[in-house]
Amino acid sequence: PLLVGLDATLDALLTDDDVALAAEGRTPAGGFLADPLVEYAKYYARSEQVADGRFACHDLLAALAVAEPEVLTDVQVLPISVDTGGSAAWGSTVADRRRRPDTQAVGYHPWRVALGADERRFRTVFRTMVGGEAPA
Repeated sequence: PLLVGLDATLDALLTDDDVALAAEGRTPAGGFLADPLVEYAKYYARSEQVADGRFACHDLLAALAVAEPEVLTDVQVLPISVDTGGSAAWGSTVADRRRRPDTQAVGYHPWRVALGADERRFRTVFRTMVGGEAPA
């Protein structure tokens, strides 16, 4: 299994130009992605989490990581657990990154975890998929 979380997806941002390219509908993928990308862009514009005109598309990076693993720059096997105890972190995915060779923390299981992404490669794959040129 591979977990592609926010650590990686916030490294791979799209731009308004990418949305416009998808909206041209040059490929079936572009036509399919155009409306959801507009919604992602609107959300990020309102949330002010990233610079204007740039936004993360979490689901798209996770899907592309399967087809194009090179979009990920840092993948590690980490012990992972989901907090089910009803605490403030309830529902959160937790990685135990303490150095403890030859031991497995109780309740944790090894998973491949993406910790970074190559934004240029991600945008190149995306733009190719929707019928455009690689980003400048």
